[in-house]
Amino acid sequence: MNSASRLAVVVCVHNALEYARICVDSVLCHTAGTFDLILVDDGSELPTARWLASLEERYPHVQVLTHDHCRGYTCAANTGLRRSVAEYTVLLNSDTIVSPGWADRLIACADSDASIGIVGPLSNAATYQSVPVHIDAAGGWCQNELAPGVTVSAYAERVAGCSQGLRPRVPVVNGFCFLIKRAVIDVIGLLDEESFPRGYGEENDYCVRAAGAGFGLAVADDAYVYHAVSRSFGGAGRDALVARAHEVLRQKYPAEVFDTIDRELRGHADLDRVRAAVAEAESAARGAAGRAAAACNRAISVLFLLPDCAPEAGGTQVIHETAVGLRAMGIECRIAARQSMRAAYRAFFDQGQDLFFYYEDVEELFAFARSFRVAIATIFHSTELLEEIVRRQPEVLPAYFVQDYEPWFVEPGTPQRKQAERSYELIPGCQLLALSPWVCEVLEEKHGVSVHKIWGSLDTGTFYPDFDRRARGGLADSEPFIVTAMIRPSTPWRGAARTLRLLAAAKERFGDRLQVEVFGAGPAEIAAVTDAPDFDFVAHGTLGRGAVATLLRRASIFVDFSDFQAFGRTALEAMACGCAVIAPRSGGVGDFGIAGENILLVDSEDEDACQRALSSLIEDRALCSTLGGRGARTGAEYSVHRSALSVVDVLAEAVGKQLQAR
Repeated sequence: MNSASRLAVVVCVHNALEYARICVDSVLCHTAGTFDLILVDDGSELPTARWLASLEERYPHVQVLTHDHCRGYTCAANTGLRRSVAEYTVLLNSDTIVSPGWADRLIACADSDASIGIVGPLSNAATYQSVPVHIDAAGGWCQNELAPGVTVSAYAERVAGCSQGLRPRVPVVNGFCFLIKRAVIDVIGLLDEESFPRGYGEENDYCVRAAGAGFGLAVADDAYVYHAVSRSFGGAGRDALVARAHEVLRQKYPAEVFDTIDRELRGHADLDRVRAAVAEAESAARGAAGRAAAACNRAISVLFLLPDCAPEAGGTQVIHETAVGLRAMGIECRIAARQSMRAAYRAFFDQGQDLFFYYEDVEELFAFARSFRVAIATIFHSTELLEEIVRRQPEVLPAYFVQDYEPWFVEPGTPQRKQAERSYELIPGCQLLALSPWVCEVLEEKHGVSVHKIWGSLDTGTFYPDFDRRARGGLADSEPFIVTAMIRPSTPWRGAARTLRLLAAAKERFGDRLQVEVFGAGPAEIAAVTDAPDFDFVAHGTLGRGAVATLLRRASIFVDFSDFQAFGRTALEAMACGCAVIAPRSGGVGDFGIAGENILLVDSEDEDACQRALSSLIEDRALCSTLGGRGARTGAEYSVHRSALSVVDVLAEAVGKQLQAR
């Protein structure tokens, strides 16, 4: 380690790769000056271990210390503390996000009084260090999630701006971000890993020991670190560890020690003043955000053109979710659809009904479009509606949300094929957007047009795993595997016959160990598929989003044996629900699916390869469970807000350029 470094940051990592990435990236980005970053790999799986090793290769001030098995947080933290030679060492949880100036503010607090030995920041979720609220209405600890559009750095700046420099003295400091002076370690040693091997309680014990040795403890009320809370253990695991830690602490110390600590923190005047100041700043910021949103509504208002697309189509759902996300950010947004689609959309979508504007004829649509700054086509034939809107209102910014390469879905030589081919170049200055880098590449290759890659969206409030099943240890040996697939015979490239053949072969091989349930078409439509074998399966027909999510949560495996997928929305939904997923290698699934790590990718036209992939998941329950868990974490990254924000980034820049050109 660098002997010149005044600061060392120790991050203990046990899987939860996506959170660890965010944490470490924030430390590397927002920690000023020379410092050592000590990463302790506490028996992580291979993807996490490989990523940690790559960091050590890329950054000279990063060192990775490895445990060959999971020894628990406290043991891992002590491994990092033993390696540190810095004047200040910060134990930082891997489910945190730091902000600019975070470390300097902690050190400044520690340096403000020679007696201070341990310092922590404010946070969204850190018991008594939480702001603006620490206790929720039910009497539990408050999470204080950031408002849509507010970044950790922006909120940290807000906290620093309202700080009164109180630096409250406290009896204990929350261990999620725990700065320790070298003098404390020299006097009282390391954390008690024998009493608290897996974490929880170890920081309270350390604080009591430090206070007994004459060191003070303080909160840097101008520092803010976001805390996602226990991503390695999960809620049930965390509760069990907390209960055990409480019992050990009560055995180790007289009851009055922690009774006194509780009383002091519950009535802590300085902490109350800090929370009140942050709450006041947040209230003012929300008022300003409301005024900014109103201004944004005047500058960027969006009309999606979705004339007559089926509600169950993935592209329709993407547009609806994006519109919901834009509106949540304060942007006026509507979806224009033909009056004939009203009943179908009302039946399918369980939220955001007021987003839709239904029109009888195009003149009604053109009149309605006058009040919008941006109009977005969503399917190739809607670009002609967009062209007419722009002709009538040149100030409207045209955009085209490209869902797929649509000429491939229309018969060659037909007027519709020519219409689809010219849609990408029909309107000068049109902003093209696509979820998939594959779509971007195809359009650039075939039409020479530039396409903005935006982040994919997923309704994570609908598509999420069955945590109860995970808590029970996964699928019991006596339970059959449920394998599911979407069968849509009306769309040839989705490979309905191929999928049914492969599912029939798997059912024949594994018998009662396998239960096949499909959706997207009813029994009669499936029976009409040429070459489709007759076997025992359940056909659920066309399902709404909630019903699809329920089926995916019950299933262990989802297969998509389409020829290709431009994005692979249903595969991502299945991953978010905890399924192990098999999907086509051709197309855009690789944007979120990493072969062998969170998904199996196959050449879908090679039926032997497809069958081997499916059999491998049925025969190896551990592999199936591993892919399901990693896939669920991947799905969680694809929030509607993140996708909508990427759309706004493109539109805001284009509107700004358009205004400057006038």
